[in-house]
Amino acid sequence: MISYHAPNNDFYVFFEETEVTNTSNKLKGQYVNPATQTIGNLELEVTETINDLTQTNGTKDSEGNFTQLQLKIKPRIWQQLKQEGSVETHEQPGHTHLIDTSRLEELRLGIFTKMNYQQLVHIRESFK
Repeated sequence: MISYHAPNNDFYVFFEETEVTNTSNKLKGQYVNPATQTIGNLELEVTETINDLTQTNGTKDSEGNFTQLQLKIKPRIWQQLKQEGSVETHEQPGHTHLIDTSRLEELRLGIFTKMNYQQLVHIRESFK
């Protein structure tokens, strides 16, 4: 799982390999800041304990870059992601986009979404 915030404050989360079919209610991944090319931790939890469909909280360093993000989503949003391959919610200051990359080619997403995923993977690989 890899994610980033777009300049318009939209939050994108790309689920990789078999993460969407994972039966766990918690996943761990990376948050990438493409501007600074820094990587932080991302934790996702599927839970009924939130009021909105999605909820994002984070921790920033002294320069204002996220070092850790926590994303909570309702089980019905998780089920919709499993069925449709992508979900967009509108409850944050920006939108939250959840995307199953194993279905990336069949989804009707813009070229920039696909290119952004490839850029995130490239940045992550450069840190290995």
